[in-house]
Amino acid sequence: MRPRLTIIVALGVALLAACAALYAWSPAVALCSLGSALAGFLAARLLRPARASEEAERALSETRPPEATTPNVAAAVAAGEVPAAALLEVTMDSMREGVVVIDSTMRVVALNNSARDVFHADGADSLGARRLSDLTRNPAIYSAFAAAVARGVRAEVKVETARGTDRRVYDLHVAPLRQREVVYGSDVRGAVGVFFDITRLERLERVRQEFLSNVSHELRTPLTAIITFVETLEGGADEDAANSRRFLSVIL
Repeated sequence: MRPRLTIIVALGVALLAACAALYAWSPAVALCSLGSALAGFLAARLLRPARASEEAERALSETRPPEATTPNVAAAVAAGEVPAAALLEVTMDSMREGVVVIDSTMRVVALNNSARDVFHADGADSLGARRLSDLTRNPAIYSAFAAAVARGVRAEVKVETARGTDRRVYDLHVAPLRQREVVYGSDVRGAVGVFFDITRLERLERVRQEFLSNVSHELRTPLTAIITFVETLEGGADEDAANSRRFLSVIL
């Protein structure tokens, strides 16, 4: 746009200079006027595509999706900009399930915020190389982790925790952490346990069982009476017309 505008301005200035030199001659004045009009016409014709191009570029920029500014996480980790340990910690803390990792000596290596809620431990109490027995005295939890470390077996148990009136039920899954290419000895280097909170499911199951028990009791009483009356009628009471009608009225 700027080169075209420079040419047009230069052309107009040249024409005006010619007019100034020949102002005394009326044909020159007429030529100057014609040149000015020609310069204006050329400016309009040459600037019109440029303006249209600018308007199109402006409209395109308004509808163009914004450029991605979020860096690729995998590339950032590979480049060392984001430590893998920090990424793992953030990922674990964002999980709703409690995650506990121990080593082969039953010491806690890592646990997330949900696991701290399971053990009712704050961040300061749960950090450091503490033994699992320092976090919980629940025998089911300890036995599941001990079996994974000692025998390399998976375990799935239902455990309950209570703190005051807050009672929680968890489905605990424990799996051994193995090390590849072990020449001799056990390849188990620890265990990881995941706590799934099933408290709400347990409450719903208890409500369902209570409902079925109540319905069974409410149905059992009239069914017992109906069976008794039917057995009485089968025993010969149907020959007594008055009692037969009374029994049938009760049954129906």
